Parts: sequence; C-alpha cells; structure tokens
Amino acid sequence: MPHQKAPTLAPLSACLQSTVSAHVLRIAQLVPSVICDLDELLLVQEVRQKLRLQTSIKLDILQEALTTSSLNRDYNYERLELLGDVFLKFSSTIRLYIVNATMAEGELHQQRTKIISNAALREHALRLELFRYVANCKFQRTSWTPVKMVMDGKSRDEQQQHLLSNKTLSDFVESTMGAALVSKGVEAAFVCAKALGIPFSEFHVWADFKRVHSKLTQDSGGDDYRIAKSEAFKDRLHGLESLLRYTFEHPSLAQEAMTHHSAATHQDACDYQRLEFLGDAVLDYLIVWHYYQKYPDAPPGAITLIKDASVNNQILGAMAVAWGLSGFLIHMSEPLAGEIQRVIATIEAIKENSDKGQLEAEYWVDLKMPKVLSDIVESMLGAVFVDCGFNVARVTQVFEHLVWPFLEKHVNLDNIVIHPMKALTEYLQMVQGCSDSRMEQVGETREGEEGGETGKGEEESREPVVKPSMLRRLGLGREGHRDLPALTYRFVVHGNVVASRGGEQREEVRKQVAMEALWRLKTEPGLLETLCSCPKRKKQGRGTMLDKYRQAHSMVSQMD
Repeated sequence: MPHQKAPTLAPLSACLQSTVSAHVLRIAQLVPSVICDLDELLLVQEVRQKLRLQTSIKLDILQEALTTSSLNRDYNYERLELLGDVFLKFSSTIRLYIVNATMAEGELHQQRTKIISNAALREHALRLELFRYVANCKFQRTSWTPVKMVMDGKSRDEQQQHLLSNKTLSDFVESTMGAALVSKGVEAAFVCAKALGIPFSEFHVWADFKRVHSKLTQDSGGDDYRIAKSEAFKDRLHGLESLLRYTFEHPSLAQEAMTHHSAATHQDACDYQRLEFLGDAVLDYLIVWHYYQKYPDAPPGAITLIKDASVNNQILGAMAVAWGLSGFLIHMSEPLAGEIQRVIATIEAIKENSDKGQLEAEYWVDLKMPKVLSDIVESMLGAVFVDCGFNVARVTQVFEHLVWPFLEKHVNLDNIVIHPMKALTEYLQMVQGCSDSRMEQVGETREGEEGGETGKGEEESREPVVKPSMLRRLGLGREGHRDLPALTYRFVVHGNVVASRGGEQREEVRKQVAMEALWRLKTEPGLLETLCSCPKRKKQGRGTMLDKYRQAHSMVSQMD
C-alpha cells in the first residue's frame, strides 16, 4: 500500500475565517491573467496608433506579428515574418529598378542587400522601440507584476529590451509588414514599410511606382519605348503574347526580356538581366504568398522548403521547356543553342521512357539545365510586371495561368525533393545535433589536373585564371574544353573533409559534394561519431522539421 502523507492539523485558535467566499477567491486568481492579456492587446493598439496604421493592419493580426514563439501559443510571428521578408525584397527591388535605370544587376543586388539586411532592420526596430510592444514573457501568476511596477531598479519595459536578440528585433519589422499584407494587401504593406522606416522617399503609395517610372522613362527620351526594335522579334511577339495570355503595351519590354547578352551587343537592345532581377523578386513573392494560403497550418520552415523546391534553376528551366519559351529567346551563341536542344531532347526521352508516357514528380532534379532558361522565366514575369504598371493583380493572372498549374501538378509538401545541401544541413543540425559543418571552396584548378583536398596548411595556387562566365561570353564555354577552369568544393565536419568534388558549374559541384557527404554520413557506421563532438549529439533522433509537419498533417487527416 503506497505511503500517504499524514494530514496537517491546526488548532482552531490558529485559524481565521475569511470574509471572501471561495468562489470569489478563485475568480480573483484569474485577474492577473486577464490583466496580462488586456495589457498585451493595449500595447498592440498603442504601437498601431504610433505608426499610424489603424486602417492598414487588423489588431488581431498585428498581435500575432508581435508574439514570440517562446510563449507556446497557437500563434506567433514566424509565418508573418516569412511573408514580410519576401514582401520587403519585392517592394525594395521595384524601387531600385525604377530609380536606377542604368544600374546593372550586380549593383542593384548590392544596393538591395543594404536595405533588407538584418542590421538595417534592427536599426529601424530600435528607433521605433518595437521591443516595448512584443509579447515575449510567459505569464506566471507567482511572478506577475503590474505595468510600471519597478523591481530591482528596472521597470518591466526596460527588462523587455534585453530579452530580444538583434535577429529577433529585425524579424519583428518584417512580421509587422506581413501583418499589413495579410490584413489589407500590398498597398497597406507598402504604407506599413514606409512607417517602419524602409527607404521609399520617392514614393508615397503603391500607385507611385507606375507614376514615377513613366515620368523617368519619358524624361530619358523613351519615345520608341512602345516599339519592338527587332523586326524578327515582331513576328514572335504574337506567339509570346498568346502563351502568356497578355498583350504588351510596350513590346520593347518583351524583346528585352528575351534578349541574351550574346545578342544585345549586336542589336540596339538591352539584355534581360535587369528584368530578371525584378522578375526574381516578383516570382519569390507570388510563390510564397500562394503557399502561405495553400498551407495555412504549415510552419515557415516547411514553406521555405517548398519555395526553394519551386524556385531554382532546374524547375524554372523545366517550366521554360514545357511552355516552349526558349523558342522566343534572342541569342547569338551556338553552344547555348546546343545546350538548350540537349535538355529538350533529354526531357522528351524521360517522358517517352516513363510508364505512363508523361512527366511525373520532380523529373528535372538531375538535369544539367542551362541557366538562361530559368533566367527568361523570371525576366518574362518582370517584363509583364513593368508593362502593366506594377499591377500585382495583373501579373498574378499570368503567374496563375502558367507557373502555378505547373507547381500544383509537380510540387507539394508530401513529395518534394529537398536540395541535397539543405537535406545535408538538416540531417546534421536537426537530426544528429552537429553544429560544426560547412561547405567551402578549395580553389580553382584546371580540368585534367588533380583537384586534391587542400589542407589548412597548404598554400593555394596564386596563378590567375579566367572566370567561366568570361569564357562563355567569348564563346569558349564548350563542354569538354580542356582549358576551362573548374571549381573545387569540399564539405567539412569539425575540420575533417567528408566529401570533395570539382567541376565547372558552382551549383552542380556543391550539389554533388552534398550528395556524396550525405551518403557517406548515412551509410558508414560510426563516421559521424568519430568526427563530431558536439554536446547536442546526445539529443539526436529528433527528426527534420518537414518530417514533423508531415506526421502532424497525417494525424490530422486520419482524425478527419
């Protein structure tokens, strides 16, 4: 029989009769919790008034945007932060594209990085004192204190500032924009971005993008802006418009979107790189927004994974082939034409050899896809977006006509093929608990020479080499060219090389190295135990984030 604690006895003379009934006392114990919830809601209302966003953000969504995940509630800021992040990239890219009409893609990218960096966002958060409005402390009745109460010489507001990391502060800037986007759309999110301090000095509302761009175009002497400069492209224009189900008001934009740099120097036209820079941001925004709505209960990490599976060189190249978009490409490169025809023939062979005679799942994963194919998908969307006056609804129609049906058919959270590098990182960090691993470039070697695994003490070659991109511009980037430089990458765990490969294309080499490293770590018993000494290794076997989502989703489906 289990031991039972003896009851405590007290004499009646030591007892006092309370004048408050038991049920009133129980209700009174709820008062701190109610006051705490009310306090949080009033703080959200205060920051909304402070930023003058009463008409731009719904109160409950803003409260979600300012709630940390550490509170273990049914809602937190993380999904809205993902939306705000992609909207910030989207809107900043539009501004940079408009106000820097002659700036090259590389320079535009550098300028955008300065605007959307965590350091810049953190400064906005500190200036606005957003930390004062964040719900970050778990409610504990025994330690709860009213607002303005001072303990240990510090008020609760002062303590709150030190509980949020710099990264989390920048995240709340993005989650606030995400809240505005969900509440009232891109116009409200743009107003919110300005209120938070994002630099849009030339623009006051979303419609100003079209107004300022039109004015700058006219001022620069764009009299022939509405005319396709190539007679040959005029014949192709109708076919492109039929494919897109969109009629260009400015045909020269369509021509620019389809002009490769090999042809730009031979014609009075610009290449597609600036429109590709814009189209990349348009595509990221539209894909994340659609997945956000399609998977309302998916964590942000799962949405990021499926977004990465939906926006990469392979899948966008597959889209271009499926639509016949390469037929509208303007270029003067025989090697490029050969690469495009090779990948088209490969995809046709995959289709013919399949059991059902059709392309299934992610058939493009192992294809060596020419980057130009993915580029023109993005530049095409960029051209439509500029042509329609930066009208999000109109470019969304083109997206939902072409891109979204392709993704719906081939990509979903149940069967996505994760990029080997991301799969390797998740396996080491989340499953095995190893935090000391990295992919690093060893150096550049020439094909036919030994790539080797350069140790830390070895001196790398100082011989200057010609970049592959430069050789391709000169028409020398043919497969099998023995003078073509090759990049060598290796994957290192705690300073020990697990895998190493060399090749011409950076992404392909990194992919092969990641696949080899993942295979070795999973198939060679004791390898990781020998290499890794991280304390978190004791907590291995937790499973990846995507596995956890799939298990939870499966359980919910079975219950339904």
